[in-house]
Amino acid sequence: METGQIIHQRYKLAKPLQTAWLADDLLGGQLCLIRRARDFVDQSVAEWLGCVWHPGLPRLLECLDRDSADPLFVFEYRDGQPVSQIADEVTNRETQARLVSVAAQAAHILSFLHQQGEQPILHLDIKPDHILVDEQDQVCLIDFGAARKMTASINSESAQDLPYQALTPIYAAPEQIAGRPCAGSDLFALGMSLTELLTGYSRAICRSQPLADITAALPASLQRIIGHCLQSDPSKRYADANELACDLERAREDLINDKSECVDPEISQTGHSFDDQQFAPLICIWEGAEFGCELAAMLGENGRVLVVDADLLNPQADLFLGQQKDRHSREGLSMDGLDLAISRQQRGDLDITSFNQLIQTTRVNNVYALMTRAGLEHYEHFDMDSLFQILRLSRMTHDWVIILCSRFIFDAFTCLSIQAATIILIPLAGDSASFRERKRSIEYLAARQQLNLNKVSFAAFAYDISTDLSPGTLDELCSGKLAGCISEVRRRRILKSGALPYAASIDSLNRHEYKNLIRKLHLNNNYSKKVT
Repeated sequence: METGQIIHQRYKLAKPLQTAWLADDLLGGQLCLIRRARDFVDQSVAEWLGCVWHPGLPRLLECLDRDSADPLFVFEYRDGQPVSQIADEVTNRETQARLVSVAAQAAHILSFLHQQGEQPILHLDIKPDHILVDEQDQVCLIDFGAARKMTASINSESAQDLPYQALTPIYAAPEQIAGRPCAGSDLFALGMSLTELLTGYSRAICRSQPLADITAALPASLQRIIGHCLQSDPSKRYADANELACDLERAREDLINDKSECVDPEISQTGHSFDDQQFAPLICIWEGAEFGCELAAMLGENGRVLVVDADLLNPQADLFLGQQKDRHSREGLSMDGLDLAISRQQRGDLDITSFNQLIQTTRVNNVYALMTRAGLEHYEHFDMDSLFQILRLSRMTHDWVIILCSRFIFDAFTCLSIQAATIILIPLAGDSASFRERKRSIEYLAARQQLNLNKVSFAAFAYDISTDLSPGTLDELCSGKLAGCISEVRRRRILKSGALPYAASIDSLNRHEYKNLIRKLHLNNNYSKKVT
């Protein structure tokens, strides 16, 4: 599909959007949206949208090439702006009331979806960008790519393999991440969206910081509503969307009738700005444990570094940092520091003191670790909210935090690590195939707004000047985001099988290359003063 192409001698493609094409209906003289049927997790939901009419839902106009291998859905075009643009305009009591009204309308639409007889419709991708507001402040929920009809199989404990490609993890409820979505999953996502809109904090901060701190400046009624929506246990959330809508409408009336000044949500009750800069930098290494551990060793020359090995499918930090004698075996079989921290956080008894007790020492000076030995049998049971709280404690107690994550873009911990990171570093072999493959993953996540491209940098690792592409060519392949090349050296190969990890005794050439990379990425503003 390309701009200017005419589909079925009627629809002229005007421009691509995130998940669809804006097109001119040459026969009807109106705009419409065209989207591939294969982009829908449950195509029957799209077809259902052609059978009902609701002012808050986009209507399916027709299905093209229904019997072909690549059918297309044609939807009516709904004019409006994402609710996030309203939140950007101004922060005052009037705007809060308007945002709450929008959320109440969205809840009413969800109530309509959830009450569709024996097969309720779950949207499963509620977020500010999918809540459209027109000039009359009427709301429409858009993008039903992740939506599903609620069936007995979805609601059962055995439904572990639901399509994952369409959800946005930062807004998703814990049970949805685990593959067991329910109507309450939509209410959780709406509550998370409302938190972001009303407080002005980034979605990563909203997900990772204590809710009481995030919502401290909001009226008590809104704090209670948001708290009710964001319960980890879906049975403790609102019984249905209509109940949530009623509470939101009452909160809106309270805001309108209360003329007192609204506390600026950018300031906490202590009077200090709640800024991400209060915490240590969080560096996400997107598949590349060896590179991440060596980088940690270099940063460790100037402060305390914590390496969090969140690649549950292939943990390797113990190999590249060296692990001291296990002191946690008394608390559980086959568990390590990260596993125990997640377990304690889920029980609600993890604080800074107990967290520090779980941090493991390594054979690299000033580098500490939270490692995992959970294995595949525990992979689907970890709570992503727990990891965010652990990262928060990590950034409060160390000078740098490096999180190692899987290359798998549908892995929940990978998605959340990418969302929360200060910087995302991607080590790749110095060939075009490696860069092209990862660039496709990046473009996919960026298109779904799960990745901030400004955070991404690449490193060629381990670089062989005699066989790999030149640094200039590699820099072109990654659109000018090459942070450096870390060479392959004989010493690294020799020490791979030894008791002393290479990260504890890095070759002088690699030390020079890592220092240049650290300076280029401003990972340590004082680094140039401390290292010569």
